[in-house]
Formats: sequence, C-alpha cells, structure tokens
Amino acid sequence: MRLPAFEGFPLKILEYQNIIGAYVDEIVHVILFTTTIFVNKYVLSILKFTYPTVFQGWQTLVGVVILKFLTWKGKPKLVVTPLDKNGTISILPHVIFYVGSIVAGSKALSSLPIPVFLSACNLAPASIFLLDSLPQPLCKVSSITLIPAFLTLMASACVLFLCDAEFPNDPNGGDSPYFWMLVHVVLLTAQSLHDRVVDPRFSQMDLLFYANLFGVVILAPASLYLQEAFLALQFRHRRQLHFLVGCLLSGVLGLLLRIRTAAASSTSDSSSLHATSLKEKPGEEDCIRKAKPVRGAIAGLFASIVGFLVFPGLIPENGVLLAAGVSLVAALFIPPIDLSRDDASSLGGQEPWWETEERASSASKSQPGELHVV
Repeated sequence: MRLPAFEGFPLKILEYQNIIGAYVDEIVHVILFTTTIFVNKYVLSILKFTYPTVFQGWQTLVGVVILKFLTWKGKPKLVVTPLDKNGTISILPHVIFYVGSIVAGSKALSSLPIPVFLSACNLAPASIFLLDSLPQPLCKVSSITLIPAFLTLMASACVLFLCDAEFPNDPNGGDSPYFWMLVHVVLLTAQSLHDRVVDPRFSQMDLLFYANLFGVVILAPASLYLQEAFLALQFRHRRQLHFLVGCLLSGVLGLLLRIRTAAASSTSDSSSLHATSLKEKPGEEDCIRKAKPVRGAIAGLFASIVGFLVFPGLIPENGVLLAAGVSLVAALFIPPIDLSRDDASSLGGQEPWWETEERASSASKSQPGELHVV
C-alpha cells in the first residue's frame, strides 16, 4: 500500500536532480564561455595579433587534431559519419558559414569591447525567434515573449549603428569593426537556420569536425595569399610565453566550448523523449523542461560584466554602453530556440525532403513478400 504523502516522491527527486544538474552545467558553461572570450580578447586586442586567417586557422587545426584523436583514443570513441556526394552538398553551406563567421568575429572582437560584441551577437537568436513566432497565429504566441525579442533586436541594431560612428575605419585601409560585426551576425544566423535542413545523418559533432577541417583547408592557403602568414612570422610577441599560452588556450578552450554546445544540442531530443516517457501526470514534462536555463544569454551577460574589470581600458561610450546593456538584459527573457532538425513545424509542417527520398528509395528496394519497416 502506497502512502499518499510519498506518492510521486521518486519523480520529485528526479526533478530536483535535473534542476541541480542543469544549474551546475550552466555554471560550467558560463565559466568556459567567459574564459574563452577573455583569452581571445587578450590575444587579439592586448597583444594585437590581428591576423585572422592565421589565428582562426590555428584554432581550426587544434580542433581537427583533438577531434581526430577522440576518434582513435576517446572513451567512448567519437564516430564521424563519412562523407558522400549528397552529404557534402548538404553540409557545404554550414562549413562556409562557420569559417566565415569565425573570421569575421575575430576581426570584430579585435576592435570592439566585449559588451558591444556580445550584445550585437544577440541579433541572431532574437531574429530567429521572431522568424519562428511571427508566422504563427497571435492566439498561440504570447506578446510577453515577443517584447524581449523586439527589444533585443532594436537594442542590438542600435549598438551596431553606434559602433559605426564610434569606431571608424582602419587607418591602414581596413574595414570598420561595424562591417565585420554585421558579417559575423549574418553568417551566424544563416548557420543556425541551415542546421535545421542539413542531412540528419550528420550530428552536431560531425558538423563540428568537418567545419574545422574545412577551415584548415581554406584558411591555410588564404593566410599565404593574403601574406598574413609572413606578417605573423615578424610578430614581436611570437616567442613570448604569454602569447604562446594564449594561442594554445584559445584553441583548446574554443573547441571545448563548441563540443559542449554541440553535445547539448544533440542531447536535447533525447531529453525530450525521456521527459515524455516520464509523463504519468499532467505537468511532469514541463517540470523537466524547466530545468534547462537560458544558456547563451546568461554567459554573455556575465562575461560582459566581468569584462569591465578585466579590460578596464576598453569601455565604450555611454550611448553604446546603454544599448548594449539593454540588449544583454532583454536577451535573458527570450525563450530558448528549438533548432532541432527533425521538427516538422520548422519546415512548415511538411515532411523533410530527405525523409521523402529515403521512403521512396527504400520502398523501391523492397522485394515482393518482404515486410519493410520505415
């Protein structure tokens, strides 16, 4: 006989474990994100190593080496899906957007303060959320959730326009940080949207491996063509310990941050299935989903606040600072974006093209009298 007071007690324990685990995971992510941003900022702005093809080429090389090592000695081993013709065509836009966004982000971060850079990056999640929400009927979308997205969008846009006035073009003939920040945001948004329609055979870890491999293949000859590789050989801090340690940490920490992000994205579907399997009473699934806090916005706000203490000489003007603060705070209230690739709602309620082709090809290969399960 079960006592009423203890009914559902194991589920409560599981709920608290999920909540505590989610907050611990969030703290680790915030620390890793902040450390990665600070190391990159130190190398790019303090040491003034402004050779993005060399710097990002090094980071992608570190990523390829570590991920390849995990395929050999990892526990469990990392299994990378092999490429074929259709797979290459499917992931090609992703790797192009990835390499372009990290190069543009490197050039923007070298000149912009950390709060400005991170607040401008909020344009991507705010735009995607509004693109997902506006086509839906008003009865299904709460105006309370749209207000933070609109506020983030407007504040981030103001940050970009104010940056164009505060940070002029490079006296050496280069473009303004405003231009590279805008390119970074556009490519980041395009990459996130393309992830919804990429071939489902490739996981986020597969995309990360091939994106880094593509970066090495493209950025290595690009550094020679643009002569940045030769300029890097004359860099005055090239043999100093703090520069070497900063470059090493930037590659390792950047890869760890992307691995955690890719792993969190890959396990979102499995956690949702786990929550559905536990749904014995109304509201249990919602309790488990609420255990996942908003990840990127908290990390961006924390890194911006600490950035004032670590880099006190890189504080923007009052107008830019106010707009950046509004964007960072408003982004905390934007609901998490569902970027799952097997969500039919993200494709207008239609079956994805790859599933249609698989069904047609599998049906044609089925022999008479043979039961084929799709």
